Amino acid sequence: MTRHKRPRLKLKSVYQWHRYIGISAALFVILISVTGIMLNHTEQMNLDEQYVQSNWLLDWYGVQAPQQTSGYLTREHWVSQWDSRLLTQTRDLGHYDRQILGAISYHGMLIVALEGELLLLTPEGKVIETLRGYQGVPAGMWAIGLTSDKRVAVKAAHGTYVADADLITWEHQNLEAVRWSAPSTLPRQVHQKMLQLYRGKGLDMERVILDLHSGRLLKQGGIYFFDFIAVALIFLACSGLWLWGVRQYKARQHHR
Repeated sequence: MTRHKRPRLKLKSVYQWHRYIGISAALFVILISVTGIMLNHTEQMNLDEQYVQSNWLLDWYGVQAPQQTSGYLTREHWVSQWDSRLLTQTRDLGHYDRQILGAISYHGMLIVALEGELLLLTPEGKVIETLRGYQGVPAGMWAIGLTSDKRVAVKAAHGTYVADADLITWEHQNLEAVRWSAPSTLPRQVHQKMLQLYRGKGLDMERVILDLHSGRLLKQGGIYFFDFIAVALIFLACSGLWLWGVRQYKARQHHR
């Protein structure tokens, strides 16, 4: 009796471990499978163009905004540069490495002066044109404003220049009556809106899904945990094969 009891206990023990580990790992198998399918179809699902809006998840990833508290007030918009991103209170205008110098409203457009260029935008934030030095923008520009008769003026390396109505020709003039665009402290509500815009594009869904798939979402502990899940799946595969082999062997013995 002793020789037959030990194999039965061993088989029962393996079966129980196989069942318990299988139930426990099922959730993670589903998670890994679903995230794997999503990563295989990143482009079709536009995961790299969708951004996380959850504050706690952004905090978890350490997506913080710079301590930017100033901007330029135009007739319709506040314009501010946060790192390399230009923001209004309603739109993210995109990445611009050049430093912002000022912003004005002009004939229904928003003109943002950056180092060496003028960015012309629609009120909705779409770029109409970018004017640079070879298009007549004075060299060494460091300020932008409007004259008393509503013409665009800039301060540059060699003095003050005023543009014609189409911003094609720039004339050197000695003007004093210019309202220059100057930085001001952002109102609290505007700052909060820009903060949401800035953080809202700081983390794309592809990165989150990839980290969820690999366990990196939980940082180093998550990697070790998913290693454990991988070992558990290997055990399930091996124990399943072993149990199947034992049952096949018993079935053959039973039919003899």
